[in-house]
Amino acid sequence: MSHKRAKEILDKAEIELNKCLKQVNDGEMVNVDDFDVSIREFCEVVTSMPREDAEFYKDSLMTLKEALDYMSDFLTKRKDEIGESMNSLASQKVAQTAYKKGNFEKSDK
Repeated sequence: MSHKRAKEILDKAEIELNKCLKQVNDGEMVNVDDFDVSIREFCEVVTSMPREDAEFYKDSLMTLKEALDYMSDFLTKRKDEIGESMNSLASQKVAQTAYKKGNFEKSDK
């Protein structure tokens, strides 16, 4: 495979990753399927190259890795924040239920 094909696939992967990052930043559901397909195809092409040729893509792959790390960190933080919100809501619900039961019991007596 040629450098031209590898570059085309890598460019497509970068476009797909940028779409994913936009989805993350916009608070949307993130779909990484197209990015995954591009990366798998890119890996097939690069692993068929001589090592010296494949090393040309090292910096590009590191850039992709950094973007994926950012996305992973961001999503993990968001998941943790949602978990904290859910715990807070659950605690509030328990407190409201306990308060209502307390008031109900007082009015019966």
